[in-house]
Amino acid sequence: MNRESVLGKDPIGRLLLKMAIPTTISMLVGALYQIVDAVFVGQNVGAQGIGAITAVTPLFMFGTSIAIMIATGTASIIARLFGAKKYKELRQTTFNSLSLSLFVNLVITIVYFIFLPQILAVLGIKGETLAYAVEYSRVALFGNFFFSLFLLASALIRSEGKPVFATVSVVTGTIINLCLDAILIIGFNMGMTGAAVATLVGEFVSFALGFGYLFLSKQTIYRLNKTDLKIDIKIVKEIFTIGLPSFVQSFNNSLTEMIANVIILAFGGNMMLAAYGIISRILGFIFLPMFGTVEGSEPIIGYNYGARDLKRVYQAIKTTFWSLFAYSLFIAAAVFIFAKYFFLIFTQEAAVINAGVTPIRVLMTTVAFLIVSLIATSFYQAIGKAKIALFLAIFRQIMILTPSLLILAYVFNMGVWSVWVSYLLSDTLAAIVSWLILRKDLKKMKQKF
Repeated sequence: MNRESVLGKDPIGRLLLKMAIPTTISMLVGALYQIVDAVFVGQNVGAQGIGAITAVTPLFMFGTSIAIMIATGTASIIARLFGAKKYKELRQTTFNSLSLSLFVNLVITIVYFIFLPQILAVLGIKGETLAYAVEYSRVALFGNFFFSLFLLASALIRSEGKPVFATVSVVTGTIINLCLDAILIIGFNMGMTGAAVATLVGEFVSFALGFGYLFLSKQTIYRLNKTDLKIDIKIVKEIFTIGLPSFVQSFNNSLTEMIANVIILAFGGNMMLAAYGIISRILGFIFLPMFGTVEGSEPIIGYNYGARDLKRVYQAIKTTFWSLFAYSLFIAAAVFIFAKYFFLIFTQEAAVINAGVTPIRVLMTTVAFLIVSLIATSFYQAIGKAKIALFLAIFRQIMILTPSLLILAYVFNMGVWSVWVSYLLSDTLAAIVSWLILRKDLKKMKQKF
């Protein structure tokens, strides 16, 4: 197949661009869902509205964490099966992942819809912020359901070597979301509900396009036969095992966001919470090219590892690192210089801007360290070494970041600064440990070609 010659023979630099650019665009455009909502809400509802979206984001992140686990585990298996030309097993894996994703996301959506007010109250959200959060989430939950399913469709499409279609699906949904935000929030004055409805419709469109390709396209490798339609516990277990590091990393992002929200609300108040919400969206957006490049490298690494072409695997890792290192220096400089102007996109309130400018500059000081952790975790997932990838995810999130937040805030009484210092500490230590582990395997790999 031509797709096989592309992943196995094209020059690594050009191939990485081909895989990473559409994936990155897809991620950037996908991130615009929350950014666009925050911008329209911040400019038309106010800081309380941004605080409400910030408060519910960790809950959505939990559901997305499970979706990412299934998508990442599936993509790794598919890429290696594709490289080994095992098409029967590939189709069986596809069916099992689709069934698993549908069931899990349906359960999460139902539980959240029933118990949402109680969950938010436990997290310390109250008053007008709680009312806004419930109003937004009741509708946006269903959008998150479709988005979680789309993540799997996108991973399958990328693993086939066709990231452009996944990007088109996300771009289309985001454009619809943007237009509806303007119409519903400004034109019809629907506030938080308008933002949620716009998100729901946009994410449904992306979902419909992605799954339409998987089930209707005659060119895809995922067209299922009747013999493929059975649940295989071994496949499900492998999906969970390989995807677990991504879940741990993403889930703990959700957990640490919750803890950080509680700390910031307790020590900094609603304005600081709004500032933190804006910081999260700015950094989340500008970091996405790093995530997109790493994710774009995974099919290349997985395919060539399955084909036993270790020289191309090594080249893919090296090219990914130096590309991201250069990008990290660029974005660090940009944030240091233009921090205030980034905040002005979301709000005109001086108190929120003043609260957030210094922290965001501090957080950018270790951005280059984040690259090492990302590449190491992604590499071990791509080649199926889930235990090492899981350890790296656990080390940063569970062993360093979460304890640091609690200890610095409540033992050393550092207040909101406990959040910023904890992120710096975890990124630095995780980079050191990741490099020490990755370096050994890279040396062994180099000796074999």
